[in-house]
Amino acid sequence: MINFKDLNYRRNSFKDKFCENSKFEKRKFKKMGARKIGILGVLFLFCITSFLNNSFSANASSQSVLGIARGGTNANSAERASKNLGRIDSINYNNTDNEFPSSKATYDYINYALNGKFVIAGGNQKVTECLASKNCGEANSWEGAMSSGGSANIWYNIATDGKKFVVAGANGLVSECLAANNCALSSNWTSPIQTPQFIGTWQNIAYGNNEFIAVGGAMTISFCKSSSNCGIASNWSTPTQTPSSSDTPAWWGVAYGNGKYIVTGHNGYISQCLASTDCTIGSNWSQIVKVPGTTNYVDGFMYNDGKFIGVGDGGVTGCLATSDCSVASSWTTVTKIPDGHGILRDITYGEGKYIAVGDAGYIAQCQDTNDCLNGQNWTGFSNSPGQNSYWISAAYGNGFFVTAGSIGKVSVCKASSNCSISDNWSTAITLEGINDSDGNWWNITYAKPGMS
Repeated sequence: MINFKDLNYRRNSFKDKFCENSKFEKRKFKKMGARKIGILGVLFLFCITSFLNNSFSANASSQSVLGIARGGTNANSAERASKNLGRIDSINYNNTDNEFPSSKATYDYINYALNGKFVIAGGNQKVTECLASKNCGEANSWEGAMSSGGSANIWYNIATDGKKFVVAGANGLVSECLAANNCALSSNWTSPIQTPQFIGTWQNIAYGNNEFIAVGGAMTISFCKSSSNCGIASNWSTPTQTPSSSDTPAWWGVAYGNGKYIVTGHNGYISQCLASTDCTIGSNWSQIVKVPGTTNYVDGFMYNDGKFIGVGDGGVTGCLATSDCSVASSWTTVTKIPDGHGILRDITYGEGKYIAVGDAGYIAQCQDTNDCLNGQNWTGFSNSPGQNSYWISAAYGNGFFVTAGSIGKVSVCKASSNCSISDNWSTAITLEGINDSDGNWWNITYAKPGMS
C-alpha cells in the first residue's frame, strides 16, 4: 500500500524560500496599488508568524505547510513557488469589507496558489474539497461535505477553468464557486439556478475555448462564457437540441479540443461542432453517428494530446483530433480492456499515463507510449482496497490520481507509481456527510491558478 508518511514534506523549506522571495517582492511595492501592498504585507508577515500559530500545528506531523517538497526536489519546488508568488495578490478573497483574511484563510489561499486542490460534487448537492498539498487519502484532509444548495438534488458533474468551479445536475440546475474560496462552504457558492428554458438533467459539464458547456437530457446543450458569472441564469445560452435519435435520450459526455466540441451519449452516439461556428445553434452540430463496436454508451470522455478518447461499456475508443470526428469511420472500434468488469465510467490523464475507473472497484492504466486507443494495451484490477462497488470519476493533480465513487468513497495513487496495481492505491475512505439518500460522489476535478 502507498505509505503517505514517506512523502517528503518539508515545511521549513517553504518558510525559507517564501521569506526570501518576499524580500524580492518588496522592490515591486511602489508599482502596486494600496490593496496589493497590503496583501503582500500580510503574506510577508505570514511567513514569520504562521508557524507560531496553533491553528496550523494540529496536522504538522503528517502534512507539509505548503507541500513544497511533494512530487519533486526542493530546488524544483522552490522554483515553482517563486513562479506562483506573483499570482497570489490577484486571488479573489471574496471579502466585500476590504478586510484582510484570517491567518488560516491566508494559509489556504497560498496553499491553493502553489499546489491546487481537488473538489468533488455529488448527491444531495454535496461538495467537498482537499488542498492538494495534503494527504487526500485521509478523511480529515477533506473539508466537511457541505450542501451547496440545501436541496435533495444531485450535482452530476463539476468543471473548472482554474479560476472557478461550475457544477451542473438534476432539474437543470447550475452553480459556481470562485476557486480561491473554500468551496466546501455552501456560502461560497451561488444559489443554484435553472438554466433558461430548462429541459431536464444536465449530465455533464466541461470547460474549453474560454467557456463552459453543459450537456444532458433531450440531447440539449448550453454555454456560459468563463468570464461571466455562471451562477446567473441569463449568462447561459438558451438550451438547444443537437440532431438526435429516438434511441438516444441524453448526452453523457463532452470535451473540447483542437477547435471542436464533441458530445457522447447513449448507444455510442456522438456529434461534433466546430468552434468556428455558433455552437449554441443546434443545426451547427453534425448528424449523430454511432462509434463502431459500442453496445451501450461512451461515458467517460476527454481530450488530450491531439486525440479524443472515451471509455464506456467495458472498453475504449477514440478519434484523432485532426480527423473529421463527425464520421463514424474516424473512430477506433471499441476494444475491451482485459479483465474489465462492466461499465467504465471515467478517464483522466497525468504524468504520461491514462487512468480509467468503473464498476466493481475497477481501475486500469495505460502508458501513453502505447496505443491507448487499443484496450489491449491497458492493465488493471478489480475490487480496489476498501471499494467493491463502483468508481464514478477520477482526476489528476499535483502528482496524484484521486478517484471517487459510490457510498462516498475516495482513494489515491501516487502518479509516479504503477497505478494498475491495487497495493499502490490507498484504502478507500468514506467521507463524512455523503452517505445519505444519494451516497455517491459523481465527479471530481482539480484546479490550480493559471492552469487554463
